[in-house]
Amino acid sequence: MAARQVRTDVGRHIDAMAERYLIAGETQDTAILFVPSEAIYADLAEHFSDIVQKAHRARIVICAPNMLMLAVQTMQAILKDVQMREQAHLIQREVAT
Repeated sequence: MAARQVRTDVGRHIDAMAERYLIAGETQDTAILFVPSEAIYADLAEHFSDIVQKAHRARIVICAPNMLMLAVQTMQAILKDVQMREQAHLIQREVAT
């Protein structure tokens, strides 16, 4: 019974996040679902693969405390790289002069 409730609750949360926070053309195309406990994250990963797959299909990354900073830093690095690529012509012009 508890497993069914977890599956339902987390599934609803994934649906709500996908609907509210993943808006084409306005937001990033991936969201982070923070799970505040390593034990809960491990339980989800081990016993609720259907929920993990649902999150993946919805472009939501389930993230435990140990992984949160890594995920945020990775996203920051990607965004910085995108900005640099957008400004590459300016950088090339500065180097050439």
